[in-house]
Amino acid sequence: MKKKLLPLLCIQFILITSVKSQGLTLPYATGFDSPAEKAGWNIYRTGVLSQYSWGYSGGGFSGQCVSHDYNVGGASTDTVVDWFVSPAMNFSSTGTVALKVNTSGFSTPFPDNFEVLFSSTNQDPLLGNFTVIGSLSYMQPQFQWLDTIITVPFVADSAFIALKYKTIGAAWSTYSADNILISLDPVGISNGPQKSTSLNCSPNPFTSSASIAIPDLYSGKIGKLVFTDQLGRCVKEVGSSGLSSVNINREGLKAGLYFLFYETGESRSEISRIVILD
Repeated sequence: MKKKLLPLLCIQFILITSVKSQGLTLPYATGFDSPAEKAGWNIYRTGVLSQYSWGYSGGGFSGQCVSHDYNVGGASTDTVVDWFVSPAMNFSSTGTVALKVNTSGFSTPFPDNFEVLFSSTNQDPLLGNFTVIGSLSYMQPQFQWLDTIITVPFVADSAFIALKYKTIGAAWSTYSADNILISLDPVGISNGPQKSTSLNCSPNPFTSSASIAIPDLYSGKIGKLVFTDQLGRCVKEVGSSGLSSVNINREGLKAGLYFLFYETGESRSEISRIVILD
């Protein structure tokens, strides 16, 4: 009996290991507004342990976001290197990281930086093969939220995105990130490559209604606008008979972040972010 069970146990172990190696399905979004949105993110400190690390408040920023304050009172020899690393994600194709960044208090000269990195092997920076994919250092103007998009040129079934804060001494630099959207490059939903373009929602954010401009690429093509929540679930669809713009209304949707794309029988647009306010 034991001889029969052993192969079955081995098969189960292989299946469990295979499942665990797969990352979250993209698109993935977080504003760090709830325990669910914070789940899976971990802090790693590979330099001097300063008074401040990554956190969800502080640094002069209000609301739920992730931020890092400077090394208050630090010695000139201190090198602070703090990482904020995502849960594993499945990059079945290349993609992008879109986020909002708020900066303040740059030092002169500039002995500090803020980078976005990618690893396909391990969440721990000491074990992973992290590669810089974007620098968010010294973004201007300061003291306001700036939108930025970073290209992810790699493919891996279990990969990690990291925010890395580094400062030397008491360099007076503070960074914050919010509304992170990690998504894949569009992939064709039929036989042929998928065409890609962005939608424009005006106003955005909106409270009750907005207008969605349909790109010329889809002019005259019957399709539909598809709204999904942050877990990728469809929450609303609006048909379009080849019009150049479509008026939408809230119709009971809760305030929050949603994703929007235009879909025809042949292609799908890039995913756009829209925000509904109360």
